[in-house]
Amino acid sequence: MNERPDTARPSGPRPRRPALIIGAAGIVMAVAGALVVTRSMAPRAPDGRDGVVSPGETGTPDEHDAVFTKFVGEKRERVLAKEEDWLARGFADGGVDASDAARLAEALRPAVDDPDALLTPGEIDALLETIARHAAARSSPTPDVYLDLCESESSLYEWIPLADNRPMRFFFEHWKMPYDDSATPQDALGVYWRRFMDESGDRFEAIGTPPAGARIVIRKVRTEDQADDHFFQDYDEAERWIGELMTTGAQAFREPRASLRDVLRASRGAVVAQCMILVRMANGRPINWVTSWFMDPPTGRWVCRAMAYKRARLTALVF
Repeated sequence: MNERPDTARPSGPRPRRPALIIGAAGIVMAVAGALVVTRSMAPRAPDGRDGVVSPGETGTPDEHDAVFTKFVGEKRERVLAKEEDWLARGFADGGVDASDAARLAEALRPAVDDPDALLTPGEIDALLETIARHAAARSSPTPDVYLDLCESESSLYEWIPLADNRPMRFFFEHWKMPYDDSATPQDALGVYWRRFMDESGDRFEAIGTPPAGARIVIRKVRTEDQADDHFFQDYDEAERWIGELMTTGAQAFREPRASLRDVLRASRGAVVAQCMILVRMANGRPINWVTSWFMDPPTGRWVCRAMAYKRARLTALVF
């Protein structure tokens, strides 16, 4: 899987696909660095080099689990402690059933931090409803709900043909999953979903609630670099959400039709929401579901600029 260390910075031209990201800005020491989300989740060798770890090579179910490969000694203990803290505080009230989009949208409302009052109540409602629908769509053992969501968002995103999606093809080959370049992205997503969301339990089960389980920060940006900055300025807070953990991008089956760059070309600024939301997966493991959204001015709809997760254990996340 494709992971970047917290101190990495993006280089070269920015892609059209959701590619955010969240970097350290104004924080002493590099708490987060930049989080770069790409299409690829290609496996990496235990020493951190790009490479393939053959299934079963380590002889344990945790063959791609960084807790048992990269994080050792005191760092491993800190990472495990963070997971325990997330589970204890982020879901102190049990969390919200990830499939209950309506209740989830309301539960996340106190997480919204909009100090400059950039959004109207209706725009906040639209953001929360969008986030909640995306969470609910990832809670099902079948891809049907997610595919329905994709259909409803067809004016915002387009499917990436499998023949053009090299990282996805590499991923399928590594896991010995059948695919055909002539297959539709929707068919490929179905194969992926059954293998990971259904069989491995890498689907959303419960969503953490604010203040310890969710945080949504709203800012206005005038450049893409500003959107890449970390909106969470407090060192302790940033450390809680993202410190010392790996950043892994969602497997991208889709990409936005229009990017933040397109919005900025047409106007003098854009409103961006950066979200840190704890999720307990069906297999019981916690992740920090990290997303960044910008508002499309003509429609008032929210477009996902990036999606990734933070944790010490690799999991499956789709876009």
